[in-house]
Amino acid sequence: MESLLKFLPARPQPVLVRYSASAVMVLVFFAFHLGAGQAAGNYGFILFIPPIMVAAVLFDRGSGFFATALSAVLVAVLLDWRAYPVNHVAALTLFVCVSLFVVIVGEGMRKALERSAAAREDLELLMEEQGHRIKNDLAIASALIALQARAQSDTAVRTALESAVARVHVLAKGYDHLRVTERDQATDMTSYLGEVCWKLGEGLRGVRPIAVEVDADRVEIRSQMATRIGLIVNELVTNALKHAFPDERGGTVSVRMRRNADELTLTVEDDGIGCSDALTEGLGSRLVRLLVQQLRGHMTRELAKSGCRVTIVIPVAAA
Repeated sequence: MESLLKFLPARPQPVLVRYSASAVMVLVFFAFHLGAGQAAGNYGFILFIPPIMVAAVLFDRGSGFFATALSAVLVAVLLDWRAYPVNHVAALTLFVCVSLFVVIVGEGMRKALERSAAAREDLELLMEEQGHRIKNDLAIASALIALQARAQSDTAVRTALESAVARVHVLAKGYDHLRVTERDQATDMTSYLGEVCWKLGEGLRGVRPIAVEVDADRVEIRSQMATRIGLIVNELVTNALKHAFPDERGGTVSVRMRRNADELTLTVEDDGIGCSDALTEGLGSRLVRLLVQQLRGHMTRELAKSGCRVTIVIPVAAA
């Protein structure tokens, strides 16, 4: 309904414009009344309701009242006042009362639409400001963790802190692609996953010949679910970069997302040394497993033609 405001003239319009346009609409329907003759009924009042309603919605209450008065006068001119004058007065009075009600309702609809549109704009602005603040807070947290990581002499501790920085980065990127919809906040997964994976691949540029590729259908899902999927992709790609390409070898890590009528299918595949038979569940693997459970999905891990493939299927209802 709010989209109707795009087709309505801005308020206020000059008095001459409002009343002239209202008069033209009434005269057009009066011409229909004359052309219809007896088919329009004894009075043909119903033909004047549309221009009265439109005048009130397009302009204001005054324009609707003017259209009502002009319609009543035009109908009265055609009546034979020598016959049944009391009936004519009663009919015109009823018509005016109904028309005034229509005018008030029409103007109320316009104001309700305007208030709804204004409230939506305020909500979008509030969500944008909130997202900006949260993103700044996450950026500060990421910087502090990164500083702490650089200060560590223990390699294991430093690696764990760097992984935490990457996870915080995934959460922060979710706010770059957040969009408010009528029902919720939505995230465009094509650009979101592309940026998450670009950040992972950027860290290897000039160091190791490993490419990170993304091929995702244009899908918008709830932001809460999107960040979970972003964290899953971050963990799986990071795991592939660490373990699939030993001895400084090069390769490619591919991330694909497809949507059909009932489910989302996320695939992370590399062309490295293949899946290890002895799978050790570390923090990243536990995080992926828990996130998949939260999404009510299921995950499979298998050998690809060359390398390892992880496939996660998520019900569309969960996303």
